[in-house]
Amino acid sequence: DPQSEAEREGRTLLLTLPLKPIELGLVNVYTPNAGAELSRLPYRTGAGGWDERFRAALVGPQLFGDHLCVLGDLNVAVEDLDFFNPHEARMKKQAGTTPEERASMREMLAPAGGMVDGFRHVHANADGQFTYWSQRARNRPRNRGLRIDYALVSAGLVASGALVDVQHLQHLEGSDHCPVVMTLRLDRL
Repeated sequence: DPQSEAEREGRTLLLTLPLKPIELGLVNVYTPNAGAELSRLPYRTGAGGWDERFRAALVGPQLFGDHLCVLGDLNVAVEDLDFFNPHEARMKKQAGTTPEERASMREMLAPAGGMVDGFRHVHANADGQFTYWSQRARNRPRNRGLRIDYALVSAGLVASGALVDVQHLQHLEGSDHCPVVMTLRLDRL
């Protein structure tokens, strides 16, 4: 829809890997941030907003069913383990940790959404595993961060046993984010 703000922002890239006998779809995404003062929260999580449109596109008939990976900055710390200070009341009013954003992400991860958080699937209770740290607050040395970068995989891909691991390369610096690396066994697809 060229009239949609989401379409004009160019936030997704789809790569099709032709693996015989299947195709593996990789979607790279940079999800909109809710912004200062949460000014973009309605655009992000409201009816017909970015999150809803993105979820609908992932389950569209043109995509890959059981062979889909979504990688990138989803700008949300979905579980309490995914940020260093979930107990602070102010976090409910911070971009990336609002109840609306977290609930919206859970819809993608629900059975109807069809996607699985690859890192949490392999490392269910891992604590202190963040992918973003505020440079302004100099939070990286103290590991006061958020896990907002994900490797999501379709539920069928997990069922096939193809997902081996997802790691956060926190030791690599140079950005306020760290790389996320996913390992798949392609012979199991």
